[in-house]
Formats: sequence, structure tokens, C-alpha cells
Amino acid sequence: MNTQPGPAPMSGGRLFAVHAGLVLATFAAMASTTLGSASGPMVLRDVAWESGASYTWYVTASWTAVAVATALAGALADRFGKKTLLQIAIAVLVAGSAALALAGNGYVFIASGAVRGLGIGAVAVLAQAVVADLAAPRARSLPYGFTGAAIAGGVVAGWPLGGWIADASWRWSHVAAVPVLVVAFVLVQATLPGGRRPGTRADFGGAALLAAAAVVLMVWCGYVGDLWAWTSVQTALAIIAGIALPVVAVVLRAQAARSGRNTVLAAVAALPVGIAMFAGPAVLTGRMQFARGFSLHEASAGLIPMIVGLLAAFLVAAGITARTGAPKPFVVAGTALITAGLAVQHAIGGQSPLSLVLASGFLLGAGVGMAAQGLLLVVQDDSPGEPGAATGTVTFFAFFSGALALMLLYGTFLQTRLADIVDEMAGYGVLATPDDAREAIASAYGFALGETSLVAAAVAIAGAVAAVFLKPVTLRDALPADDDRPVDAVRK
Repeated sequence: MNTQPGPAPMSGGRLFAVHAGLVLATFAAMASTTLGSASGPMVLRDVAWESGASYTWYVTASWTAVAVATALAGALADRFGKKTLLQIAIAVLVAGSAALALAGNGYVFIASGAVRGLGIGAVAVLAQAVVADLAAPRARSLPYGFTGAAIAGGVVAGWPLGGWIADASWRWSHVAAVPVLVVAFVLVQATLPGGRRPGTRADFGGAALLAAAAVVLMVWCGYVGDLWAWTSVQTALAIIAGIALPVVAVVLRAQAARSGRNTVLAAVAALPVGIAMFAGPAVLTGRMQFARGFSLHEASAGLIPMIVGLLAAFLVAAGITARTGAPKPFVVAGTALITAGLAVQHAIGGQSPLSLVLASGFLLGAGVGMAAQGLLLVVQDDSPGEPGAATGTVTFFAFFSGALALMLLYGTFLQTRLADIVDEMAGYGVLATPDDAREAIASAYGFALGETSLVAAAVAIAGAVAAVFLKPVTLRDALPADDDRPVDAVRK
């Protein structure tokens, strides 16, 4: 009989305040990933980019830091407790955001983006891991509905909000989330109990392998097509290491879990969730801007169906899962919707109806809303003694796949195609006029958007298949430390 104590019960008002702080922290952190996306051209104009510093390396450094933080934060939380680490992560995020707003040269801008990325990744994992200490598995679905909606909603809402703020100054767009983060910090300090739950263990080995994989593949994305050829030895080694390291990490995590099968399959199923959440808005707004001539604000408004879909799906899925204790059906349905949405995005052309473009966004949003929280519940059920590491693993694969998709879109596909177009024009002796430049950029974006959505759809199919083969689980009504039932008694 397991007699380890669970956390002391909290009053309804205090529990509400804790969840409010977590929702605010996750929304502000994830909005920070996209608030500055619309201001890229202004940053290129106003920041002094010395030799060796480029905006591409800012994107690479930022997302590498996010991926590394998601890999490590969960294991650190299992070892040292979550409250202090969450507050440190919020402080790091605030410091990085302020440094970005004040940056005057490219190297400072890149370094500041990396600091902010560490804060973003850590906040996203820790805020969700906290819920695992406060609520029994079945009761987590509703809190995860809100924090999950805050994560996905922050990513999507950051695009239009950042565009509107950047009209005043791109520097303000990088600190727009700071006031919300300050409020979240205060709420966490005032309401969240300290310490760590007894009986938890830390998986530093798996976390380190995931972090190493993130560094290898992000650096490769920054160099491939430029300094490294697609057929080079460096590319081959990077791809081998980028695949082998996460596989080993997941195998180690599966060995420590109660059902290794679910841990592995959940990691694969998380890939399309991240792609839809991070790259989906970029592809949608890009198609509306470059294929239809929409302004940035008009294209950003086109994300409203995606926001509506994900918020509605998160809340509906959370409510039903709280009653049934069965998260798998929503994971299966969500990954299927994401696959359909990405397939529609790839099929969209310049003459496709606008309603089809908006419908693809709704499908992506609804898919993320259904699948994201279900995957968290599945992996936490699989690793009750390591809730932080389990949360970090599935979050890592979601964030990592989204980051790679963005790197392929803005770095590899876009820059490679744009360089080819410029070389072709130079070969024909064509002098580029402003109209030629705009046409070249639009053509390059069209190519990059199409290739990215094709790769994303292929990954989504694999994720949807993995979701189908998840072993069904019935979430418990008590924390693992209070639950005396054998493992088989809580599984269908």
C-alpha cells in the first residue's frame, strides 16, 4: 500500500488563483513566440546586423533555446520542485523580452532571443507540470483545458496582436506580454505551495538527450542549403543524430513508464500538434498575404476561425474527459482533424475559395484543442512518479516539430528558393525592379509554403496512425500517492 501523502487540499478561491496564474503565464509565454513575428522587416531595418549575425540565426537560437528548456525543465521540476523554477522561468522570460526590445545590434538580438526562448520553454512545461501536483489525473482535464487553450491561443493570437502593436513600434511588440507575466509571477508567489511531491524521480538522462537533439537539428537547419549541402556529410550526421538521440530518449522514458508503448506513441502523435500550433498560422497568413494580396492585419484576422476552433475543442474535450476519464478518443479525433487541415492547406491554390482557407484553419485549431491535453494526460498516466519529465517529453516533441517546421519554412525552403530565383534573374541579365523583387519574394513564399505543408501533412499522417494504436486508459480519481489500486485495475 502506497502511503505517500498528496498535496494538502486548497480552498476553492486559492485553487482558482493558482490556475489563473498558470493560465496567464502560459498565455503570455506562448504569445511571446509570435508577437514579434510581424515585425521581422522592421527589425532587419533598425538593428545593426554585423557580419555573421543574421535574422535566421535569431530564429534558430530562439527555438533551440525553447526546445532545450522544454526538454530539461520537467526533469528539474521533478528533482527540485516546481514553484521556484516556474518563478525563475518567468523572470528569465521577462529579462529576455526586455533585452530584445532594447537590442541595438544583431548579436545582442540573437542572444536575447535565446534567453527569452529558455523562459518560454520552461514556463510552458512547468505550468502544466504544476497541475499534476494539484489534481488527480481525471480532474486535470479541465485545468489542462484552460492552460492548453492558453498555450495554443497565445501562439495564434500573438500574430494579429503583434502586427497591431508593431504599427507603433516593433520594440513594444517584444515587451507586450511583460505586464501579464508580472501579474502571473505575483499570483504564483502568493498562492502556489512550494516543495515537491514525495515519490517523484528525475529523468536527467533522457532530458539531456532530447536537448542535444534539439541543438543538432536546429543548427543543421541554420546551415543547410548555405554552408552545408543537402548531400553533405554534415547533413547526414546531423539527421542521424537528430533521429537517434530522441529515439534513445523515448526508449529510456518508455522503460521507466508503466506502458512503454503509450510513451512512444504519444511522442509521435505530438509531432503534428506542434506543427499545427506553430507553423499552421504562419502558412495561413502567408497564403493570404502572398497569394491573395491581403495586408498583414487582414491576414491575421483570418486566424479567427482557428482560434475559435481550438478554444471550443479544448473546453469541450476537457469537460467530456473529466466525466469519462478516457482521453484517447480525443487524441485520435484531434490528430485526424490536424491531418485533414494540413492536407487542405497543401491543396490550396491562389484561386481557391477563401472559405476553404479559413476552414483549414478551423480544422487545425479544433485538432490541436482535442489532441493536446489528451496526450498530456496519457503520458502522465504512464509515468505517475515522473510527472514533470513526462510532461516535458510530450511538450518537447510538440514544440520541436513546430520549431523545425518554421525553420524549414522561413530558413531552408524560403531562402533556398529565393536564392535560386535571384541567380536565375542574374543569369538572364535581368535588372531587378521593385516589382520584380516583390514577385520573386511572393514566388519564393509560395514555394516554401507548399513544401512545408506537404512535409507537415506527411508527419501528421504518422501522428494520426500512432494515436490510433495508443492503449486506452481510464484516468484515476486520486493522485498516484493516494491510489492503492493495481495498475491493471485502472486500464481498460
